[in-house]
Amino acid sequence: MTIPLSVIFGVLALGGAAVIYGTLARNRWGINAGDISCPRCKALLPKVRQPRSLRQEMWGGCTCANCGTEVDKWGRELPGRGPPEPRAPQSSPNGERTGKPTDTTPFGGFIRRSPAFWVIVAVLLLLNILYDYYHPLGVVFDAIAAILLLIWHLNKPRRA
Repeated sequence: MTIPLSVIFGVLALGGAAVIYGTLARNRWGINAGDISCPRCKALLPKVRQPRSLRQEMWGGCTCANCGTEVDKWGRELPGRGPPEPRAPQSSPNGERTGKPTDTTPFGGFIRRSPAFWVIVAVLLLLNILYDYYHPLGVVFDAIAAILLLIWHLNKPRRA
């Protein structure tokens, strides 16, 4: 048990060091908690953002609503990233055309998750399996938690 835990803590320490260095060097690994504005039109960009690309989802940044400029999480304009191309509107379940994707299946919300989300889920599942290997009673609690989460997910209201 000592070797796997030391490997896990070593990987976590490397990740923490990458985040600290990224924050100081202002690269993609860092965390920016400050306000940013568009470098072209100087409009203040929202803190709660709606990512429009996989790069924005994984590494932060957003697209200016005024001029369409794509900026990174530090407020720097990304070269060669002009205004986004318009997407075709999708139809809602009752037939009207909207610009939002529809979520008609119970598990459709999982499709639009970022790769970072799935990496975190995989690491947590591996840690849980390691725990259950040494504590067999943990499987019972896992089953109860899985059933409760499934019931909660199926009963929560759908977004319109």
